[in-house]
Amino acid sequence: MVVRVTADRLAVEYGKSLKGRQRTSYDRWLADLKQRGCAAMQYRLHGAGVDHFCVSHLYGALRVVVAFESSRSAVIVLLGPHDNSDPGLDVYTRLYDLADIPVPTGRRTKPPCCAADGKPPELGAELEWLMDRMREQARALTGRLR
Repeated sequence: MVVRVTADRLAVEYGKSLKGRQRTSYDRWLADLKQRGCAAMQYRLHGAGVDHFCVSHLYGALRVVVAFESSRSAVIVLLGPHDNSDPGLDVYTRLYDLADIPVPTGRRTKPPCCAADGKPPELGAELEWLMDRMREQARALTGRLR
């Protein structure tokens, strides 16, 4: 199976900054995602509003969040560090902000990304809405940087 992988603009920009072991781990993971789809992801997020997103831990604190349009099409939604000490940088906090839901409290489970039938959780209209929000935020950020 070959999976078509696209990425949000902010994930692409962050990816350009990767060097050394982070770059190597990202490149290996990306090749694996293209070959194995959801089986390349470590777990699916748990909770309303985010349970269609899958995560992989790369090198160190680097995380990648992926949504699947179908079993043959994946979108890299976010790429960045997991850093509880800096919510502005933390990849999970950014995802919850984008999805417009509160950061969950309490114990979190990490179910497999793929369902029992080997298929990924598919995100249709919700993904389009989230990607639109990400583009709006990217435009706002770009405007602030000028």
